[in-house]
Amino acid sequence: MAPIVKIISQAGFVYEQNNHVAYVDKEGKHSAAFHTMMDFIKECKFSYAMLHAPTIYCEIVEQMWTSGRYDSTSKTLSVSINGTSYNINGETVRAALHLPKNSTDRLPSDSEIVSMLRDMHYNGDLSCLGQILRRYMRKEWSFLCDSFIKVFSGKVSNYDAFTMSMQSMFYMLMTDDYYNIGDLVLFEIVAKLGPHEGRPNN
Repeated sequence: MAPIVKIISQAGFVYEQNNHVAYVDKEGKHSAAFHTMMDFIKECKFSYAMLHAPTIYCEIVEQMWTSGRYDSTSKTLSVSINGTSYNINGETVRAALHLPKNSTDRLPSDSEIVSMLRDMHYNGDLSCLGQILRRYMRKEWSFLCDSFIKVFSGKVSNYDAFTMSMQSMFYMLMTDDYYNIGDLVLFEIVAKLGPHEGRPNN
């Protein structure tokens, strides 16, 4: 990942800049496990979403940030950009990020997620799946989970919590059965936005 750089826009918004794209360059003294997982990212069905770095203008981000409102009933994020209203749903996100189309009618169950984590030799507590920590994973899996965290949650380095929606994405990637991945990514975006009232400028 690129170094973190803070900038302040003309409108007073604070950006902790990071490319938020999986780092897959294998030059240098990386371990064999790192090479294996970076090759996996480049070839997986999420590769476009994890590796593409589009140009995004501050004004657009700020308008989305200040106007964005999520309707949990319709699972739609409404935003206003340059005076025009847009509705963003899971299908919008899926198409924009070239995510695989749905091939199953349900998300993985808690027991299936637990089974996956055991197969990955996760050695932490499994009583609360929403609090899975990357540091309890073997190094090669930790590399892959770290990429998911940075790309799909927009978190910067040293963030450890692996959310339930990302665990579901991980499970679907391993089993090749996909269910509303656009909805899961949209949920991560909405969680980042938080409540509309009192939304900070950072």
